[in-house]
Amino acid sequence: MTKEWIFSPSFLLEDPYGERTFPVLPGFFHLTPRWNSGGIWGIRMGPLSNTFFLAASLGAVAVLISLLRSATWRRTRMSDAAAGMILGAAAGNLYDRIVHQAVRDFLDFHWRRYAYPTFNLADSLICVGTVLLAWHLMRSDPGKSRSTSGSVASR
Repeated sequence: MTKEWIFSPSFLLEDPYGERTFPVLPGFFHLTPRWNSGGIWGIRMGPLSNTFFLAASLGAVAVLISLLRSATWRRTRMSDAAAGMILGAAAGNLYDRIVHQAVRDFLDFHWRRYAYPTFNLADSLICVGTVLLAWHLMRSDPGKSRSTSGSVASR
């Protein structure tokens, strides 16, 4: 939804350099639509870059879904929230890659002469979800399974 709104022609203003942008905090944070056919920070893998990152994203989603379905996975609210962040964000970026052959990025941060690579909300959710999921995995007791934890039969 945010991508559709940001990329609509009526939303953004044109800056002095001909780039469409909307200054939220002028000189620091702008909403600037950019197409990214590569990966994080615009990393490209040649002419098949979009195909490579599409396949990698599908593979990562498949691994996460199989992990969530495994009998040894101990589900918590945090792990479910983390998985939801990752899967929902990945779905949004996959949609872009399939429909537009590139991901729509628009969060544009600057500090003096430094410009951070433009990214989108989905990228942020993937990062936060991955950190939460890693924390969950480090704290999990591998001996407990979803089917036996907390049940009367296991006591």
